[in-house]
Amino acid sequence: MLEQLTHTDFETHLDSSFVIHYSTTDSFTARLLSVQTLGRQPEDPGKRWPYSLLFHVSEKEQYLVQQIYRVSHPLIGSLDIFLVPVGPDETGMRYESIFT
Repeated sequence: MLEQLTHTDFETHLDSSFVIHYSTTDSFTARLLSVQTLGRQPEDPGKRWPYSLLFHVSEKEQYLVQQIYRVSHPLIGSLDIFLVPVGPDETGMRYESIFT
């Protein structure tokens, strides 16, 4: 399923909550801050346009290392996504995932 999702699947969920599960019992609630396409749209209609997702977690004292996490959303479902911490802002930590 993950390989079939495109940036438009996530754009409709901007500013909505996702849950990042970092253990079998622990999770963070994250807000989807942005969805951005990367580079140019592929000429081959069978290839998706690369894109990035930027999530924000209000937890600032504890952050996740880069690795694959289970991320869930009530409408999209559960996905295993590689997340990378890109640094804190004034209110929490930001995480990015890139899809090619």
